[in-house]
Amino acid sequence: MKKRERFGKLTKKLTKRGRGDKGGMGDSIGIGGMGRDSIGIGGMGRNDVSMGKNDVGTGNGIDSKIFFIFFIAFLIFVAFFVIFMLSGASAAVKPGAQAVTLTKSKYFPGEILQGFLNLSLDEEPSNSLVKMDKDKQNIQNIALLEFLQSKLQAGKDFFCTPLSCKDYFKTIGNSSESKVVKNASIGVVLEGKNVEIGEAGEAGIIQFDVTGSSQKICYAPPVKIDVLADGSAEWAFLEPSNEFCGSSTASSCYKASEADKSFIITYDGYCQSVTLPISGRFKILATVKKAEGATGSGNLTVSIIDTSSGEEASCDLPEPSEKTWTEKNCIVDFMVAEGHEYLICIADTEGSNAYHILGEQKEPICGYVGEEKAADFALFFQPAAITAFSKTIKLNETAFSNYNPGKNLQEEVAAYLTEIYGNDCLSGCIIPITISSTANVTISNFHFFYYTQN
Repeated sequence: MKKRERFGKLTKKLTKRGRGDKGGMGDSIGIGGMGRDSIGIGGMGRNDVSMGKNDVGTGNGIDSKIFFIFFIAFLIFVAFFVIFMLSGASAAVKPGAQAVTLTKSKYFPGEILQGFLNLSLDEEPSNSLVKMDKDKQNIQNIALLEFLQSKLQAGKDFFCTPLSCKDYFKTIGNSSESKVVKNASIGVVLEGKNVEIGEAGEAGIIQFDVTGSSQKICYAPPVKIDVLADGSAEWAFLEPSNEFCGSSTASSCYKASEADKSFIITYDGYCQSVTLPISGRFKILATVKKAEGATGSGNLTVSIIDTSSGEEASCDLPEPSEKTWTEKNCIVDFMVAEGHEYLICIADTEGSNAYHILGEQKEPICGYVGEEKAADFALFFQPAAITAFSKTIKLNETAFSNYNPGKNLQEEVAAYLTEIYGNDCLSGCIIPITISSTANVTISNFHFFYYTQN
């Protein structure tokens, strides 16, 4: 029988276990010939390694509880520092009852010794070094986890906590109804047996309010939220203001001092590759003029195109009446959540041949006619400042998908629980959330939906 859980408390902080930290590991790692309460390297021993209780999900008798928590990542695997000559052993590495076992009793001169090292460890980070000293001159260092994975199979020859051998998180602090954070990481603690992420209605599995207090800012969001702390943001506040940042910027390839060419603006037009900063609105500028002898008029349009997604937005550029170079501009609402390369394009949708744009043809060239590099054009951009975040916004999977189309948060959370915890949350599973902010934000009214087996 499964039970659907919905809970919304904010709670305990998380702590990071770094290099050399001691964390109450009750077991040890042994290399070769070991039995209970150890990790067997080389297929020996049973998997009795346990990190113990993480002090999460304490409380009120609900089978599966959810808490909000501060956290810092806790490194996943007990690690050790091995000196194969066994001189000056570290206090964290203790030889077993039979520290060295050779596979043979006799060896020929020059023959490589083979056997097992039996060592017990007291919790160290997985990036601690294994030092292989063959002849005091040929010394090699390798991270513990890399060393184990080079010859052995995780889950068979050695075991990690969690099973994925990846970072996981531990709580510190107490529960509360809301949290005020700035550039902090929080998380959700799930408890129960055979935890599953199932359908939770239109709003999705996760819902909460975020209240901000920031001022206007340029080139970065005042608050950004990354569920699973994987470096890919689920949401950021990018509401643009009507104020623009700095001065107009050209493509890195465009050289104003070399701009001496005049190009008729055609129906198909020209495009310039540029790197746009984070913003939700841009002023697009072009240095243009009316062609000599032109009597009619056309319709100049400038566009921003995301070549990776195909998204596009445009505005009508005022047509120049002057027959000398002049700068014209219009404003495009276009969401750039992460700065990368885009195209800014200009075209005459009437095909009147009545207007020219300034350009140059000195290498390097980043401007295009169709798909061919042709010249660099006098096309510029200026990002709008992001407005002050001083209100409350309700966030759920609908808001997340609007910000990051095509990303399925429910599937990602389900995969994370399986990979990191094997869906076993009797001792608590933590769903991390990173909050990046320029000022304090308040997280409240938190709900997370999941299922457990009674």
